[in-house]
Order: sequence, then structure tokens, then C-alpha cells
Amino acid sequence: NLLSKTSPTNSRSSKFRRSIGEYISMARRKGDIWYLGTLTNWEKRTMEIDLSFLGDGEWSAELYKDGVNAGTVASDYIKSIIAIPQDRKLSVTMAEGGGCALKIYKK
Repeated sequence: NLLSKTSPTNSRSSKFRRSIGEYISMARRKGDIWYLGTLTNWEKRTMEIDLSFLGDGEWSAELYKDGVNAGTVASDYIKSIIAIPQDRKLSVTMAEGGGCALKIYKK
């Protein structure tokens, strides 16, 4: 379970982006692994997440994002393994009241 692995012990938290009442994106690092979560309000939105904090190297991620019916069925999500783009920009579409989570690690 992704959430059970984000213990606050020996971790570092950083707030990356927020707009009160609209969305928030936060990350936490434990060792060499980053955990990132993004939530939106009741508006569907596409966000570009800046991952430039990762630095050099090749990175992969487990991405958990809203499924096609997530706006009405909260348990609808998609899990995929992705390569983090070299430009460190990741575009994610979130359903109304939805979000996404990433577990990011070096290849």
C-alpha cells in the first residue's frame, strides 16, 4: 500500500504548489524515494507538476490517477508505471474532487 510506506520518520516534506480552495501538491522524501500527492477541489483540472527537485538521472514512478469515472465513483483509479520526462514536467488530469499520487524512484 502506497500510503503505508510514507512514514514521517526520517523524511523531508516540501510544499510545491497550492491555491487555497482550489488545489494542493505536496511531496515527501524518504531515503531515495519521493512520494507526491496532488488534490483538487470540485473542479476537474489538468495540472503540470514540476518535478525539477529530482535532479539528474533517470527516474520512474508508480502513478495512481483518477479513472474515467472517478468524478462519480471515487474508487475508480488507474495505476501505471511511467518514466519521468527529462524536462521534469508531468501533466495529470484530475476528476472533480480527485487527485493523483506518485511513488518516484531512480531507475
